[in-house]
Amino acid sequence: MKTLHIAGAAVALAALSAVPPATAQQTRWYLAEGSTGPFFEEEVLAINPTDQTATGIVRVYRDGTAVDIPIVIPPRRRTTLPVNQVPGLATGETSALVDTSASGVPIYVERTMYWNGHRGGHNAGGVEAPQTTWYLAEGATGSFFNTFILLVNPNPSAAVVTVRLLGDDGLAVDFPYTVGQVFGVLKYMRAKTAPGPDTIHLRFISKASLLTIELLTETFNASWHFGVVPRQWKEARVRHLQVKR
Repeated sequence: MKTLHIAGAAVALAALSAVPPATAQQTRWYLAEGSTGPFFEEEVLAINPTDQTATGIVRVYRDGTAVDIPIVIPPRRRTTLPVNQVPGLATGETSALVDTSASGVPIYVERTMYWNGHRGGHNAGGVEAPQTTWYLAEGATGSFFNTFILLVNPNPSAAVVTVRLLGDDGLAVDFPYTVGQVFGVLKYMRAKTAPGPDTIHLRFISKASLLTIELLTETFNASWHFGVVPRQWKEARVRHLQVKR
């Protein structure tokens, strides 16, 4: 299970298991997940079940900027916006807001993703409103599964997000990491293990100063934020020891 708590501005979440089917028509819908490019195709779909014409915009967020695309949905019709075909949005990660509040006509909204030449795809409903706390019951990682949590902040102010992951052992891990969490891990490490290629022994790291732990915490959080693990962390030296018989 994963818990997200956002300080300040509310955000919208993308998760198939976290977004139940819409129970009412709305004039504003949020879509946190989206991607375009040679591998991915993204479509924003909206249906107008009323007897009035719905007019509004699809606001696509990308890299801190927003692009507004006007939409007109006739009564009892569906419209499809191929995001890949919008100038300037052919490649990149996106989120979106579909807004028909100016016309006052409520609609339903979904987002469809295709990949690898339509060999795969999935669909997710829009979120009716941003929130400061979201719960996700499903998640798995390992050699076969990857789990991604996608957020969009449609507000002009920054949102500070804490992600709490609950593992099978019942222990909670918060992201970003705190100095206290890193200190706790260092304190209980097995100091008798051999050092890595950097020749820094765990006995030395376990007795690190507060300043060193703060620098380590910043490094771990940067690795988590950018999704990059330094190559040196993956290196190991293997030595064959001859055993006399």
